[in-house]
Order: sequence, then C-alpha cells, then structure tokens
Amino acid sequence: MALTEEEKKERKKVATAKWRAANKDKTKAYNKGYYGANKKKAGDWATAWRATNKDKLKVINKRHYDMVSSSLAESYIKSLLCNKSSLTRSDIPQELIELKRLEIKLKRNLKEQNNG
Repeated sequence: MALTEEEKKERKKVATAKWRAANKDKTKAYNKGYYGANKKKAGDWATAWRATNKDKLKVINKRHYDMVSSSLAESYIKSLLCNKSSLTRSDIPQELIELKRLEIKLKRNLKEQNNG
C-alpha cells in the first residue's frame, strides 16, 4: 500500500522533529550559521510572519509578558524603572534592581493578604 503525499510529509515531519530533539547542539549550530549568513532573508520572513499572524503574536507576547512579570525577571524590573524616567537600562545598578524586586514582592504579598 503506497503512502499519500500528505502521509509522507507527516512522517518526514515527525522524523525531523525527533532528530532535532536528539541533536540539539547540531541544530543550534546550523541555525546560527544559517541566520548569520541570511540575515536579510530571515528578517524579511519574520516581518511578513508578524504581519500575517497578529493574533498569534498577541498570544505569544502576552504569554511572555505574564511569565516575565510573574517571575520578576531583570528585564521586567528594568523596564519598570525606565518607564516615565530619563534612566536607561545601562544606568540601573544591580542593587536597585534587587530593591525594586523586593518592593514588588512586598506589595504583592500585602495585596494578597488584604484580598485573602
């Protein structure tokens, strides 16, 4: 019994995913080399994808923001400190980031106690 074109594509897709999972270092090196050599093409593709997949992009960005804000990542803290100020990200010392993180944790705990 011969496979249809769609079944062949699906089998190849599964085999490729399995190989990539088993060879992460090789895949990463290949991608780095490819995108380094084809920056313009990759950038054009990304721009076109963003333009045609706005709904998917919203979901991805929301998921990322939720993850970063809930874990209090350094990038999130820096963005809070830079908003509505003349500070740049490079102006912010690590001590200030840690203090802001503690302030946010404290405010979250107080809010949780008052609502709980």
